[in-house]
Amino acid sequence: APHGCWAVPAADQPAATGQPGSVLFFGEIRRNKGLHTLLQAAPHCRLVRRIVIAGRTDDASYLREIQPLIAAAAANGIEVVPM
Repeated sequence: APHGCWAVPAADQPAATGQPGSVLFFGEIRRNKGLHTLLQAAPHCRLVRRIVIAGRTDDASYLREIQPLIAAAAANGIEVVPM
């Protein structure tokens, strides 16, 4: 089911304030949704300090693949919160 589009006023976005913020990854965790890319890129983005992963997966292979990426992000100061 589509989740729609929620607009956030530009003044409320971390990029607009220059303050580090959170990224929400929401939905089923599948390779084609690019969670691995987010985890790799986050340490290079000064505005990302927290990644909240709200989803589940039946793909044990992909879950094993992203575990080291979660650990690497954490080692670089990114808080990764699974839900």
